[in-house]
Amino acid sequence: MDRAVGVIGIPFCRGQPREGTELAPSYLRKGQIISKIQSLSKEVTDYGDLELGDVEKDAPWKLVKYPLTVGYANQKIANEVASITKDKMALVLGGDHSIAMGSIIGHARSSPNLVVVGKRPIHVSFDVDALDPEFTPSTGTAVAGGLSLREGLYIAEEISRTGRLSVLDVVELNPALGTQQQSELTVETTIEVVTHFFGKRREGNTRPPQVPPSA
Repeated sequence: MDRAVGVIGIPFCRGQPREGTELAPSYLRKGQIISKIQSLSKEVTDYGDLELGDVEKDAPWKLVKYPLTVGYANQKIANEVASITKDKMALVLGGDHSIAMGSIIGHARSSPNLVVVGKRPIHVSFDVDALDPEFTPSTGTAVAGGLSLREGLYIAEEISRTGRLSVLDVVELNPALGTQQQSELTVETTIEVVTHFFGKRREGNTRPPQVPPSA
């Protein structure tokens, strides 16, 4: 029997210079990410967003502007992920990529046999900028030459087929960047890839999500 999925939102942007990634969990939920995973016969529990805040007197350290805030956030993330993965798969909706530190630590607590590669639980940290900006333009480090949507879906499907996916982080979606149409396209593409991690399969030729022009 498939494991249930626990969803936690991490509205966080302090691990990198740009604001906007803290909006991603809300946009992904508005895009029906929960119901689309449920449509794949998955039992889903949405635990809402983790409450995070800035640490006072947080002085920059080297290239990190908010080291104490990042550390505090990742402690809370680790505790939450460890709790969820006791009996569920975890879908962690970031947020910038710094949240992966807490997610990985929390996963390791509940799965001590976790390794980078092997026949053990799999932890995927999906940075949306891995895809070509043709498909995910609203991200802080969009670089031409990324994965095609077909390649991204193929990777997601192959990981899903192993039956070992335990935690999926979704990071660096920034709805504040680009036009409304680009933001909507990035959200739709991200949700499409996420659903393939949870068992959706391609049928025929894969086309990028179609977002109607803004009025």
